[in-house]
Formats: sequence, structure tokens, C-alpha cells
Amino acid sequence: MDDDIIRERINDKEIHRLLAPIVYLVVLMVVGIPGNLTVLMIYRQKYSKSVYRTIIWNLAMTDFLFCTLTFPFNIGRLIRYFTFYELWVCKAFTTLIVFFIMYSSHLLVTLAFHRFRQVCMPLRRQVTTENVKYWIIGSFFLAVFLDIPECVLQPIDEQTLKDENVTVTGYVCAVSFKNNIYAEVYNGFLTFLFTLYATILFVLYIVIGRKMYLQRRMRQETMHTPSHADELSSKITKIAVTLPKKKDLQTKTTSDQVSDLD
Repeated sequence: MDDDIIRERINDKEIHRLLAPIVYLVVLMVVGIPGNLTVLMIYRQKYSKSVYRTIIWNLAMTDFLFCTLTFPFNIGRLIRYFTFYELWVCKAFTTLIVFFIMYSSHLLVTLAFHRFRQVCMPLRRQVTTENVKYWIIGSFFLAVFLDIPECVLQPIDEQTLKDENVTVTGYVCAVSFKNNIYAEVYNGFLTFLFTLYATILFVLYIVIGRKMYLQRRMRQETMHTPSHADELSSKITKIAVTLPKKKDLQTKTTSDQVSDLD
């Protein structure tokens, strides 16, 4: 029997096994594309220019492109799991996937750093609407630089398949690959990098949350504790109320004395 027919038959069986992730990707694509379009329109029209708006808008644009370009590829990659022959298509789209993930990660770290400086170091130099573009450009080119090995190393993975005692070769476009020592090092580096980014985000937001909690607690204590100015104002009010009473009492006493003399 022809190898292509056997390969297609094995691939059809694999599609049934991968049906759940295929449906999941379709749902994400259907929700993600209009959702990110809505965010893009709202943040472009409704909100005034700010560092937060600029970063969120770029994040939404990245997610929109990710949903538009890479989700159809991933769905097709799973449908043709063992029959993916086009190396250049595999290289192009896996490189895009890693780039979008890298760029989004850098934007998230930039946003967290901006919030950290605002909350914890308000008197220090901040990310502003004038210099935020340099942070975004830096994030973009850093993602491009870190993504270069993906484009160079990405292979079509060849797997041995068996069906009815017949052995054929399957061709898989795997996003995570370990076909040589360089690929293993690069994938290990990506894993380390994303773990580092997740740790940085976790630590920064923990510090931000703690600082905001302490500030709110201090504000509440200040509201319930009378200040020196309030105490002074209260004393002045008491004196102002007491003096007329004393004056009235003295006037009454003097009047009584005059009446007695009469």
C-alpha cells in the first residue's frame, strides 16, 4: 500500500485524539479576535493618552495578531499532524508564535515595572508618555533578537509510524523540538526566561499590593485619628464658646450688685 495513504489513515486517527485541543483553539480564536478588536477601539477612542493606555493598546494589538495569524496555523497543524511537509511554513509560523509570546511578556513586565515605580517610588523618575515608546521599541527588538534561533533551528520532525505491521514516516511541525543539542539548549533557555518573567511579575505585584494595602491602612488611621490642627481648632472653639458665657455671668453679677445698692 502507498505510504501516503497509510500516513493519511494514521493522521485521521490522530485528528480524533486531538479533537479537544482543536475545538479549544477554535473557541479561543472566535472569542479572541472580536475581543481584542473591541479593546483596540475602546482604548483608542475613549481613553486619553497615557503610559497605561499605550502599553495596553500594544498588548491588545499583539494578541489580535496572535489570534488572527497563529491560531489558524495551529489548527491546521493539528489537523495535518503527521502530514506537515512545508518546512518554510513551519519555520515562519513557529517563529511568529515565539515572537508574539516574547513581545507580550516584555510588555507585561514593562507595565508591571511602571506600576511599581508609580506606587513604590513616586518621587523617582517615571515611565512617561514621551519615553514609553522607547520601552516598547526595546521590547520589540529584544523579542526579535531572542526569536532568531527559533527561525534557524526549527525542523520538520520525522516520526516513525506503524499501522498494520507497515512502517511509514510521519512529518510533524512541533513548536517544542529537541532534534539536536542547540535546540535543547534554546528550549531550555526559553523555559528559564518565561519562568523568570513570571517570577518578576509575581514579586512586583506582591510588592505593589502590599504597598497599596499599607497606604490604605495609613489613610484610614489618619481619618479616624484627630490631627494636631483638629485638636487646636477644637480648643479654640471651646474657648470661643466659654468666653461669652463668662462675660454674660460677669454682666449678670454686676447688674445684681447695682440693684442691691439701689
